[in-house]
Amino acid sequence: MSNVVEFLAKLGTYGEQISEDELLELASSFHLSNEDLRIALGNCQDELAQLVQARTNVFAILVPAEDDDESESEEEPEIKVA
Repeated sequence: MSNVVEFLAKLGTYGEQISEDELLELASSFHLSNEDLRIALGNCQDELAQLVQARTNVFAILVPAEDDDESESEEEPEIKVA
């Protein structure tokens, strides 16, 4: 798994200036098979997630921090609807 991630990170340092031979040599140095290389460079997110054993059902939520200093909230103006 980490071989694929490390390969993609290293590949990112080359930008678009890498030849096919260099690409194959780089993949070989990370012990990637031709199938692994196809998946890593492909557009199928499901195959890539399976290759790196990643979870595909990850969710995140942002929650505002609790205000520890209650005196500040008292200084805020109160809005009244007329």
